[in-house]
Amino acid sequence: EAVVAEILRQTSGSFELLDVSSELPGLKRRPGLKKWRIFDSRHIDEDEGRDGWFDRVGDLEGIKLGSSRIKKSMLCDEASDAMPLELTSRIFPHDDNTGGFYIAVFKKVSAFPAPKP
Repeated sequence: EAVVAEILRQTSGSFELLDVSSELPGLKRRPGLKKWRIFDSRHIDEDEGRDGWFDRVGDLEGIKLGSSRIKKSMLCDEASDAMPLELTSRIFPHDDNTGGFYIAVFKKVSAFPAPKP
């Protein structure tokens, strides 16, 4: 979900997500997450009340990003809250006796800006 959210951020509305759940009627799917957490054991500090879990970009206050594996694009923010990430699909191996998959289908709706260097 974080990768899909970042693609949508970086392309400034040039792509939209499509709901393709009806294309796979026999496949058990779960909708993509709107919120997620990431963990970095290097940021556990009981004295400062940090347990190593990060939920939102605001949780990074006081963290030196240059010395961390955590990037802002990995976390939820106001922009990702508004994105229809539930249109993506999570396929779990134990639901259908398959491999695990994450499905996101994009539709290009306009030209997109060149990537930032």
